[in-house]
Amino acid sequence: MSAAETLAAAQAAGVRLDVDGAGLLVEADCAPPPDLLDALRRDKPEILALLRTRDRGEIPPPVTTTELPNLHGLTLAELEEAAGEDWPELRDDPTVLQALANAVITRRQREQGECPPHWTEHSDCADCGPVFLWPGSPARVLGCPWCFNRAEGRAIPRPVAVTCGTCRHFRRIDYPHLGHCAAGEPEAIAGLWDSDGRGCARWLPLEQNPGDEVHGD
Repeated sequence: MSAAETLAAAQAAGVRLDVDGAGLLVEADCAPPPDLLDALRRDKPEILALLRTRDRGEIPPPVTTTELPNLHGLTLAELEEAAGEDWPELRDDPTVLQALANAVITRRQREQGECPPHWTEHSDCADCGPVFLWPGSPARVLGCPWCFNRAEGRAIPRPVAVTCGTCRHFRRIDYPHLGHCAAGEPEAIAGLWDSDGRGCARWLPLEQNPGDEVHGD
């Protein structure tokens, strides 16, 4: 289910959504279905982008042809695929089309290991380490959209320098401070120095030992 589909499902269920600072305000006359709440949590960044675009009134030119090539380079066919079965309700609304295009591009950039230009906040994810998030995000989070990249072995751009010695991919050799990268990052013949700061999109924090606790805001 895409973010647009989740938004449509929330509206169909009588759930009212709005932007509350860096969070998503959810209001309903009765408790929303658990699967809808899970989808809202999963798609929160894209849904916030859709709502913020709506609130800013960023309305593209009216849809007058079967193709609209200037929605971040997306065609209506691509937007239709992203919207799924909700497309008939969305295709004639320029505001929603523009917001959907923004959400699709943001997700594509994240999946390609690129930082979306509007994600400028430095945050620390319990599982991913230092990451870029959207403005207003907490300094520490228990999970983030980059967790999908981590689970799928995709790159994660870093807002700060990291060290190989604190990465789960670092494999030490029988020499002080030196080791090799199990993720295949470029390195000198002798290997990588464990304490050198570097920008590495494959860096991942050392895995927690059983019983360790991770605290977040």
